[in-house]
Amino acid sequence: MAHVQPEWKQIQENTFRRWCTQRLRSRDMQIDNLSEDLSDGLRLIALLEALSQKKIGRYNKKPRLRAQKLENCGLCLDFIKSEGVHVVNIGNEDIVDGNLKLILGLVWTLILHYQINVGFQDDTEEGSSKQTPKQILLAWIQEKLPEKRIRNFTTDWNSGVNVASLVDAISPGVCPEHATMDESNALENATLAMDRAEQWLEIPQVLTPQELVNPNVDELSVMTYLSFFPECKAKPGARESLPNPTPIEETATSSPVEVEESMGMSEMVDLDEHKAEPADEADAPSFDPSTWTAFGPGIEDAHGQAYDEGQFTVRRGSGGSDNNLQVKVVNTSLGKMELPAEIKQNDDDTYTVTYSTAEPGQYLVSVLASGVDIAGSPFAVPVVDVAKVRVDGPKEDLKIGDVVTCHVDASFAGPGDVTATVVTPNGDQQQCQITPLSAGKYKVQTIADKSGKYAVTVAFAGTSVSARPLLINILAESVQPDIDLEVLEAKSGRHLVTLSQVLLSTEIRAVKRTVYEKYPKVHISRIQLRIEARGKALKDSDTVGSLGLKSGSRLYLKDLGPQIGWKTVFVAEYLGPLLIYPLLYARPELIYGDGASSAPYHGVVQLVIFSFCTVFAGLFLDMFGLCYLNEY
Repeated sequence: MAHVQPEWKQIQENTFRRWCTQRLRSRDMQIDNLSEDLSDGLRLIALLEALSQKKIGRYNKKPRLRAQKLENCGLCLDFIKSEGVHVVNIGNEDIVDGNLKLILGLVWTLILHYQINVGFQDDTEEGSSKQTPKQILLAWIQEKLPEKRIRNFTTDWNSGVNVASLVDAISPGVCPEHATMDESNALENATLAMDRAEQWLEIPQVLTPQELVNPNVDELSVMTYLSFFPECKAKPGARESLPNPTPIEETATSSPVEVEESMGMSEMVDLDEHKAEPADEADAPSFDPSTWTAFGPGIEDAHGQAYDEGQFTVRRGSGGSDNNLQVKVVNTSLGKMELPAEIKQNDDDTYTVTYSTAEPGQYLVSVLASGVDIAGSPFAVPVVDVAKVRVDGPKEDLKIGDVVTCHVDASFAGPGDVTATVVTPNGDQQQCQITPLSAGKYKVQTIADKSGKYAVTVAFAGTSVSARPLLINILAESVQPDIDLEVLEAKSGRHLVTLSQVLLSTEIRAVKRTVYEKYPKVHISRIQLRIEARGKALKDSDTVGSLGLKSGSRLYLKDLGPQIGWKTVFVAEYLGPLLIYPLLYARPELIYGDGASSAPYHGVVQLVIFSFCTVFAGLFLDMFGLCYLNEY
């Protein structure tokens, strides 16, 4: 049965593909298939150069071989890292092999760095650029549409009304229909709003109206589309070109103050006459912020979990006003931008405060009554995301006496300590050493003194990183593993044979013999093996282990063409003279004429011919035996 992608994944792939094509317009290129079109690295190089406005350097402009494609894609990944972009879990082979999941992750990283983050560089305060792109974009939209109470990048946009409102908020009068739109006409609303945005704000439709109104649309696709809005500018005459443009002048239901404020004339209005008279200070109750208290898990000095809600209770003390309670929440690990907090007044002089902990980090919760911090405020609340902790163990089996090393990366998991437990094959707990390497990165080490399975359990902020321990196999003594090798044709890259269970001590001459047995079309005398398609020939005396080959490595076979065998060479070089010289001695008339046969031989000539035949006969026997061995 064919595998059908979920709708959200197909929408995301379409959106990211259109975004790449939109960015490649200046290069007259387009992406039709993310899995295939980036595999040789050429379009990816063009995309990076278009995004960064930098040259990537020398690369293979006509990559035909896999090695050339790997080189191009590796060059791209190195360039991305040099731009300060954090790229994980993807290598050049993933791009060449068309790993769609990892390629989508790479494209999203580029969207974050070169579009969403760049769109807010000029507007953010120093340090606030560390705020998550999702929070920055959401805060900007909430500022543009304060009356809409937008909380997410999925369901809040399905009706199309909020897109229309955003278009009209950026360029008033471009989409006035937003005020009377019926949410049940989602596709009609989205089509109108997105067409107006494309026509007058030059917002490309990397996301289609049909995809936007789909209840399964994912937030990354919506964020990608909306990230074009902060930098957009309306074309001149956008309002005037629309039918029945909405007037800005005073309406019958508008007050003079509202009209003047909408026209930027609020400084001409005496607003003091609209203010209520302040209460007499003698009548106000005595205010003591120390009598106000706050309690609950949302401000306790314990590790909360990301994506949960932080909730706590504030009990009102003496003095102060119901309207003067303020709560400020900041994730100091990401910046200074204040996060939204919801305050609900209860019937017993208490308030319930709820805020979102969408990202891990050190949260600072300030509770103020009449502008003054209450007792204990501000509260430090560490929030962690254990799912973002990565633990890597040894890739191969170890032997007794080896140092077992596990690497822990908790740099994106929030503030917390790393602990580890090591259990030996006998079930005993063994001591281990945890060494900090850099910010959020550690190594856990212990000595293997028994054979069998060692179980390593890593915990972060008191919570186990995984449900099962990391198992490490310790061998009683060093053994030589078997590996599998793939042999490809050097010229075309075509698969020829797969060699299974090859020992690291196997010499290349033995590998050739095995290849010849499995692929007799090329004689063993014509086989030349290489590590790279255009690399140097491997020596017959080289071993698989000395070349650094691992299971899954590839060897390239070059056909040297017809060869003159060792036996042919030595027969011609030694047997030829051994036959020709005695023949000339016995039949000199073949060269000197008929009279030569009757002339007597000098004694020296007879001595020379005897010595010559004896020496060449011995050489022939020695070399023939040697060439026989070389042949096999």
